[in-house]
Amino acid sequence: MKYYLPADYDDFQCLKGACRHTCCAGWEIDVDEDTARLYEELPGPAGELARASLYRNGDTLSFRLDASGRCPMLREDGLCSLICAFGEDALCNICADHPRYRSFFSDRVETGLGLCCEAAARQTVYRKTPYRLVLVEDDGEEAPLTEAEREVLSMRARFADILERDALSYERKEAETESLLPPFSRPSCRDAAAFLQGLERLDPAWDERLQILSAGGRAHPASPSRDRALSQLAVSFLYRHLPGAAEDGQPAARTLFALWAVRLIGAITETDSLDDLAESARMFSAEIEYSEENLAACLSYVKTWFIAEW
Repeated sequence: MKYYLPADYDDFQCLKGACRHTCCAGWEIDVDEDTARLYEELPGPAGELARASLYRNGDTLSFRLDASGRCPMLREDGLCSLICAFGEDALCNICADHPRYRSFFSDRVETGLGLCCEAAARQTVYRKTPYRLVLVEDDGEEAPLTEAEREVLSMRARFADILERDALSYERKEAETESLLPPFSRPSCRDAAAFLQGLERLDPAWDERLQILSAGGRAHPASPSRDRALSQLAVSFLYRHLPGAAEDGQPAARTLFALWAVRLIGAITETDSLDDLAESARMFSAEIEYSEENLAACLSYVKTWFIAEW
């Protein structure tokens, strides 16, 4: 099995107390059994708080969130009591792993950084070199790719190559990629907003962005930096979602979803600032990518746009 990481993986740094959108609030935080056993031995106030904050629901152990949805280990300064007292080794698996995601193939595991994290979203929109995965470990065990996996990897490489051509505007890259898909009819911004408003929503700020979409969305002047940022977002979504086509056989819908995501993010971004673009990407990811129900609904929605099957 081979293990791959993004080439700029080591550049990722949690913003800690400076993060405006902590991952320690608003999410269910499950605690694995090995870490729960560790908490039984932790000394001092932080250890006592960790033990007192755990509750079991069936087979699952979780931290009991407070009334505002904050993890009990989250201090007022935005730092984690466990990390401050014992270091990162005291984190449960889900906290230590966030915002990483993994794509699994027969011969490899690919790790990426999810855009719901403020730092990961900024790193993506400001990336100036093509997105690349690098081999970091190979245990020597070989397994052949399935035909579907080979097709997905070939398709992803072809689309990513188009999306990362610096000589083309993002609009041209999008058009060239879409020309390789079956004919489709994209809904208007207002129709898309109505669809998204019918999904589960977590953050009132997302409602405000959808109101922008309902009004027709924002238009922004093209620039080399913006074109590069949009391209990096598209490639990020492509790497995260196209691998799933090896299982569900929907490469066209997943590719179009990646492109649609970038269109939506651009349309709901209020200013020409790349910081604002990164914030829109973070909100989209948190609201759509990190909800299995919302993501499935969006993929089904996109699939209905096609006039003909792949």
